[in-house]
Amino acid sequence: MDKFLGGFALPGRSLGTPHRRPTHGGRLTPYAVCRLGEQPETENGWTMAKVAAMSTDDIVKRLIRCGVKHSTLRYRLLAAEVHSAWQVSDMWVAQDKVRSEGPDRAFLGLAAVELWKRTIPDRPCNEVLDDWIQEGYGHVQAGRTVAACQGWWNVWSVVRPRLTPDMTTVTRTETVFLGTQPLSQWAGDFMVALQAAAEQELRWADIGTRFCGELQQQFRDETEPLLVCFRQGLGCFLILAGAEEEGRAIFRGMIVQWPQNPAPYLALG
Repeated sequence: MDKFLGGFALPGRSLGTPHRRPTHGGRLTPYAVCRLGEQPETENGWTMAKVAAMSTDDIVKRLIRCGVKHSTLRYRLLAAEVHSAWQVSDMWVAQDKVRSEGPDRAFLGLAAVELWKRTIPDRPCNEVLDDWIQEGYGHVQAGRTVAACQGWWNVWSVVRPRLTPDMTTVTRTETVFLGTQPLSQWAGDFMVALQAAAEQELRWADIGTRFCGELQQQFRDETEPLLVCFRQGLGCFLILAGAEEEGRAIFRGMIVQWPQNPAPYLALG
Protein backbone atom coordinates (compact mmCIF):
# COMPACT_ATOMS: atom_id res chain seq x y z
CA MET A 1 0.00 0.00 0.00
CA ASP A 2 2.90 2.39 0.58
CA LYS A 3 3.43 2.87 -3.15
CA PHE A 4 0.10 4.69 -3.32
CA LEU A 5 0.94 6.98 -0.42
CA GLY A 6 4.46 8.12 -1.04
CA GLY A 7 3.87 11.15 -3.18
CA PHE A 8 1.06 13.52 -2.34
CA ALA A 9 2.31 16.82 -1.01
CA LEU A 10 2.21 20.47 -1.87
CA PRO A 11 4.67 21.82 -4.44
CA GLY A 12 8.13 21.89 -2.92
CA ARG A 13 7.01 19.73 0.02
CA SER A 14 7.74 16.12 0.78
CA LEU A 15 5.71 13.71 2.81
CA GLY A 16 6.92 13.90 6.38
CA THR A 17 6.40 15.66 9.67
CA PRO A 18 4.24 18.79 9.32
CA HIS A 19 6.01 22.01 10.18
CA ARG A 20 5.00 25.26 11.81
CA ARG A 21 6.89 27.93 9.92
CA PRO A 22 4.54 30.14 7.91
CA THR A 23 5.13 30.80 4.22
CA HIS A 24 2.98 33.88 3.68
CA GLY A 25 5.91 35.61 2.03
CA GLY A 26 6.28 37.81 5.10
CA ARG A 27 2.57 38.58 5.58
CA LEU A 28 1.42 37.72 9.07
CA THR A 29 -1.65 38.77 10.98
CA PRO A 30 -1.00 40.99 14.03
CA TYR A 31 -2.22 38.11 16.20
CA ALA A 32 0.28 35.73 14.61
CA VAL A 33 3.05 38.28 15.18
CA CYS A 34 2.16 38.35 18.87
CA ARG A 35 2.22 34.58 19.09
CA LEU A 36 5.50 34.17 17.29
CA GLY A 37 7.16 36.45 19.81
CA GLU A 38 8.04 39.14 17.31
CA GLN A 39 6.55 41.66 19.75
CA PRO A 40 8.43 40.76 22.93
CA GLU A 41 6.87 41.87 26.19
CA THR A 42 8.35 45.03 27.65
CA GLU A 43 7.65 46.65 30.99
CA ASN A 44 4.40 48.11 29.63
CA GLY A 45 3.89 45.53 26.89
CA TRP A 46 1.12 43.02 26.41
CA THR A 47 1.11 39.33 25.63
CA MET A 48 -1.69 36.84 25.07
CA ALA A 49 -1.07 35.26 28.46
CA LYS A 50 -1.09 38.61 30.23
CA VAL A 51 -4.48 39.61 28.75
CA ALA A 52 -5.93 36.11 29.25
CA ALA A 53 -5.07 36.33 32.95
CA MET A 54 -7.15 39.50 33.38
CA SER A 55 -10.74 39.42 34.56
CA THR A 56 -13.38 40.57 32.10
CA ASP A 57 -14.08 43.60 34.31
CA ASP A 58 -10.42 44.61 34.23
CA ILE A 59 -10.25 44.21 30.45
CA VAL A 60 -13.36 46.36 30.01
CA LYS A 61 -12.08 49.03 32.42
CA ARG A 62 -8.83 49.34 30.51
CA LEU A 63 -10.67 49.46 27.18
CA ILE A 64 -12.77 52.34 28.47
CA ARG A 65 -9.63 54.13 29.68
CA CYS A 66 -8.27 53.77 26.17
CA GLY A 67 -11.39 55.44 24.82
CA VAL A 68 -13.39 52.44 23.62
CA LYS A 69 -17.17 52.88 23.90
CA HIS A 70 -17.63 49.31 25.04
CA SER A 71 -20.75 47.38 25.86
CA THR A 72 -21.46 43.68 25.44
CA LEU A 73 -24.26 44.45 23.00
CA ARG A 74 -22.04 46.68 20.88
CA TYR A 75 -19.28 44.11 20.90
CA ARG A 76 -21.67 41.42 19.66
CA LEU A 77 -22.96 43.73 16.91
CA LEU A 78 -19.43 44.52 15.72
CA ALA A 79 -18.39 40.87 15.88
CA ALA A 80 -21.39 39.85 13.80
CA GLU A 81 -19.86 41.73 10.85
CA VAL A 82 -16.51 39.93 10.81
CA HIS A 83 -14.74 36.62 11.39
CA SER A 84 -11.65 38.10 13.05
CA ALA A 85 -11.69 39.49 16.58
CA TRP A 86 -8.74 41.71 15.70
CA GLN A 87 -10.99 43.39 13.14
CA VAL A 88 -13.28 44.38 16.01
CA SER A 89 -10.34 46.27 17.50
CA ASP A 90 -9.79 47.89 14.09
CA MET A 91 -13.38 49.13 14.26
CA TRP A 92 -12.79 50.53 17.74
CA VAL A 93 -9.83 52.47 16.37
CA ALA A 94 -11.84 53.72 13.39
CA GLN A 95 -15.03 54.62 15.26
CA ASP A 96 -13.88 55.69 18.74
CA LYS A 97 -11.24 58.17 19.85
CA VAL A 98 -8.85 55.61 21.24
CA ARG A 99 -5.15 55.51 21.97
CA SER A 100 -3.93 53.10 19.34
CA GLU A 101 -0.15 53.27 19.27
CA GLY A 102 2.46 50.88 20.61
CA PRO A 103 1.42 48.74 23.59
CA ASP A 104 -2.10 50.20 23.63
CA ARG A 105 -2.73 48.93 20.09
CA ALA A 106 -1.54 45.45 20.99
CA PHE A 107 -3.80 45.50 24.04
CA LEU A 108 -6.84 46.49 21.96
CA GLY A 109 -6.31 43.56 19.59
CA LEU A 110 -5.59 40.99 22.29
CA ALA A 111 -8.50 42.24 24.39
CA ALA A 112 -10.84 41.88 21.42
CA VAL A 113 -9.70 38.29 20.97
CA GLU A 114 -10.11 37.47 24.65
CA LEU A 115 -13.58 39.02 24.79
CA TRP A 116 -14.60 36.98 21.75
CA LYS A 117 -13.51 33.79 23.49
CA ARG A 118 -15.59 34.69 26.54
CA THR A 119 -18.58 36.29 24.84
CA ILE A 120 -19.07 34.26 21.64
CA PRO A 121 -17.48 30.87 22.31
CA ASP A 122 -19.92 29.07 20.00
CA ARG A 123 -18.64 30.97 16.91
CA PRO A 124 -14.85 30.68 16.94
CA CYS A 125 -13.06 33.68 15.48
CA ASN A 126 -10.07 33.38 13.16
CA GLU A 127 -7.68 33.87 16.04
CA VAL A 128 -9.20 30.97 18.00
CA LEU A 129 -9.04 28.77 14.89
CA ASP A 130 -5.41 29.74 14.45
CA ASP A 131 -4.76 28.77 18.07
CA TRP A 132 -6.26 25.35 17.34
CA ILE A 133 -4.06 24.97 14.27
CA GLN A 134 -0.90 25.81 16.23
CA GLU A 135 -1.93 23.41 19.00
CA GLY A 136 -2.24 20.77 16.29
CA TYR A 137 1.33 21.37 15.16
CA GLY A 138 2.39 20.95 18.76
CA HIS A 139 0.55 17.61 18.91
CA VAL A 140 2.24 16.43 15.72
CA GLN A 141 5.68 17.35 16.99
CA ALA A 142 4.95 15.43 20.19
CA GLY A 143 3.81 12.36 18.24
CA ARG A 144 0.09 12.83 19.02
CA THR A 145 -1.06 12.73 15.41
CA VAL A 146 -4.62 11.62 16.12
CA ALA A 147 -5.10 14.50 18.57
CA ALA A 148 -3.75 16.90 15.93
CA CYS A 149 -6.17 15.58 13.33
CA GLN A 150 -9.12 15.89 15.69
CA GLY A 151 -8.34 19.54 16.36
CA TRP A 152 -7.65 20.28 12.71
CA TRP A 153 -10.87 18.59 11.61
CA ASN A 154 -12.69 20.87 14.04
CA VAL A 155 -11.02 23.84 12.35
CA TRP A 156 -12.09 22.70 8.88
CA SER A 157 -15.62 22.06 10.14
CA VAL A 158 -15.81 25.77 11.06
CA VAL A 159 -14.00 27.15 8.01
CA ARG A 160 -15.75 25.05 5.35
CA PRO A 161 -19.25 26.57 5.80
CA ARG A 162 -17.76 30.07 5.48
CA LEU A 163 -16.47 29.39 1.98
CA THR A 164 -18.74 30.76 -0.72
CA PRO A 165 -19.09 29.27 -4.22
CA ASP A 166 -16.99 32.06 -5.76
CA MET A 167 -13.99 31.22 -3.56
CA THR A 168 -12.53 28.87 -6.13
CA THR A 169 -8.88 29.54 -5.29
CA VAL A 170 -7.20 29.45 -1.89
CA THR A 171 -6.23 33.13 -1.93
CA ARG A 172 -9.88 34.14 -2.21
CA THR A 173 -10.57 32.62 1.20
CA GLU A 174 -8.49 35.23 3.03
CA THR A 175 -11.60 37.38 3.52
CA VAL A 176 -13.07 34.70 5.79
CA PHE A 177 -9.97 33.01 7.23
CA LEU A 178 -6.32 33.99 7.55
CA GLY A 179 -4.04 32.26 10.01
CA THR A 180 -0.34 31.94 10.71
CA GLN A 181 0.10 29.48 7.84
CA PRO A 182 -1.59 29.98 4.47
CA LEU A 183 -4.61 27.72 4.06
CA SER A 184 -2.89 25.77 1.28
CA GLN A 185 0.14 25.02 3.48
CA TRP A 186 -1.97 23.95 6.42
CA ALA A 187 -4.17 21.77 4.18
CA GLY A 188 -1.08 19.95 2.92
CA ASP A 189 0.16 19.44 6.47
CA PHE A 190 -3.28 18.17 7.47
CA MET A 191 -3.23 15.64 4.63
CA VAL A 192 0.15 14.37 5.80
CA ALA A 193 -1.11 14.06 9.38
CA LEU A 194 -4.31 12.35 8.23
CA GLN A 195 -2.30 9.67 6.47
CA ALA A 196 -0.37 8.94 9.67
CA ALA A 197 -3.58 8.95 11.73
CA ALA A 198 -5.29 6.61 9.25
CA GLU A 199 -2.56 4.07 9.83
CA GLN A 200 -3.57 4.09 13.51
CA GLU A 201 -7.35 4.47 13.18
CA LEU A 202 -9.01 3.67 9.87
CA ARG A 203 -11.77 6.25 10.33
CA TRP A 204 -9.25 8.96 9.49
CA ALA A 205 -8.99 7.54 5.97
CA ASP A 206 -12.69 8.31 5.52
CA ILE A 207 -12.16 11.80 6.91
CA GLY A 208 -9.17 12.25 4.59
CA THR A 209 -11.36 11.20 1.66
CA ARG A 210 -13.94 13.79 2.60
CA PHE A 211 -11.35 16.51 3.24
CA CYS A 212 -9.59 16.06 -0.10
CA GLY A 213 -12.90 15.79 -1.93
CA GLU A 214 -14.07 19.07 -0.43
CA LEU A 215 -10.77 20.76 -1.25
CA GLN A 216 -10.89 19.83 -4.93
CA GLN A 217 -14.58 20.70 -5.18
CA GLN A 218 -14.13 24.12 -3.56
CA PHE A 219 -10.85 25.16 -5.18
CA ARG A 220 -11.62 24.02 -8.71
CA ASP A 221 -9.79 26.98 -10.30
CA GLU A 222 -6.51 26.39 -8.48
CA THR A 223 -3.19 25.78 -10.16
CA GLU A 224 -2.34 22.33 -11.47
CA PRO A 225 0.14 21.50 -8.66
CA LEU A 226 -2.50 22.12 -5.97
CA LEU A 227 -5.25 20.30 -7.87
CA VAL A 228 -2.91 17.33 -8.37
CA CYS A 229 -2.16 17.38 -4.64
CA PHE A 230 -5.86 17.36 -3.71
CA ARG A 231 -6.80 14.72 -6.28
CA GLN A 232 -3.91 12.44 -5.41
CA GLY A 233 -4.76 12.76 -1.75
CA LEU A 234 -8.32 11.72 -2.54
CA GLY A 235 -7.12 8.64 -4.40
CA CYS A 236 -4.72 7.70 -1.62
CA PHE A 237 -7.33 7.97 1.12
CA LEU A 238 -9.87 5.99 -0.90
CA ILE A 239 -7.35 3.17 -1.16
CA LEU A 240 -6.54 3.38 2.55
CA ALA A 241 -10.27 3.21 3.29
CA GLY A 242 -10.55 -0.01 1.29
CA ALA A 243 -11.99 1.41 -1.94
CA GLU A 244 -8.96 0.44 -4.01
CA GLU A 245 -10.60 0.37 -7.43
CA GLU A 246 -12.23 3.75 -6.83
CA GLY A 247 -8.88 5.16 -5.79
CA ARG A 248 -7.17 3.74 -8.87
CA ALA A 249 -9.87 5.29 -11.01
CA ILE A 250 -8.96 8.68 -9.54
CA PHE A 251 -5.35 8.17 -10.63
CA ARG A 252 -6.37 7.04 -14.12
CA GLY A 253 -8.50 10.15 -14.45
CA MET A 254 -5.53 12.27 -13.44
CA ILE A 255 -3.49 10.73 -16.26
CA VAL A 256 -6.17 11.75 -18.74
CA GLN A 257 -6.36 15.29 -17.36
CA TRP A 258 -2.64 15.83 -16.73
CA PRO A 259 -0.75 13.35 -18.94
CA GLN A 260 2.59 15.10 -18.36
CA ASN A 261 2.37 14.98 -14.57
CA PRO A 262 4.25 12.03 -13.04
CA ALA A 263 2.24 11.84 -9.79
CA PRO A 264 -0.56 9.50 -10.92
CA TYR A 265 1.86 7.19 -12.75
CA LEU A 266 3.94 6.87 -9.59
CA ALA A 267 0.82 6.22 -7.54
CA LEU A 268 -0.34 3.43 -9.84
CA GLY A 269 3.12 1.90 -9.82
